[in-house]
Amino acid sequence: MTRPAAVMNKDYPVLLELDAAEQHTICNNTFVVGSSPAVDLPIAGAGLANKQFAIVTKGGEHFLQVNVSYAPTKLNGSLVEKVK
Repeated sequence: MTRPAAVMNKDYPVLLELDAAEQHTICNNTFVVGSSPAVDLPIAGAGLANKQFAIVTKGGEHFLQVNVSYAPTKLNGSLVEKVK
């Protein structure tokens, strides 16, 4: 599989979707990922919530915030609630 090259953006961080070789600029304070077509990054998958998790930006730092408890979100194999 070909991996996309990271593009540095001095104004906003970029989320790389490796399977689709796409880049998504995180330019909002809250960037939502889930199964709904109305979120910033819609993804398909069994057991995903409409708004599964968000990348929240506060004070120049980014946090992973889980939006639902019934559909677990993992980061590097560990369940998360909020990660800095």
